[in-house]
Amino acid sequence: MFACQEIISSVVNQGATELHADATFKVVPSIPHCRQLFMLHLILQNHSIPVCFVLMEVKTEASYRKVLERFHSKFPEVRPLSIMIDFETALLNVFSDIYPEAMVYSCWFHFVQV
Repeated sequence: MFACQEIISSVVNQGATELHADATFKVVPSIPHCRQLFMLHLILQNHSIPVCFVLMEVKTEASYRKVLERFHSKFPEVRPLSIMIDFETALLNVFSDIYPEAMVYSCWFHFVQV
């Protein structure tokens, strides 16, 4: 997990309450056996600010839970009111558990890709 406490605190202190999560497959190295680069972005004044990057080997509910529990414990000041994700059930379940006060939405872009 790659994240900067100062950046996250600064963005949250400026009022960011929206969190976006997405992953890409095209930029990950084959060694180690990475499957995706998972990213968390905070939205501030309609700008997406990347705040956390994780190279992941698998896309399971257990792996997402481990990542997001770690993020939540390291950065408790992040208390999103809304969360935007793609259409992964595993991700939806974990975000709903870890941030029960947040509304979790799926984005239109990923919907039309399905």
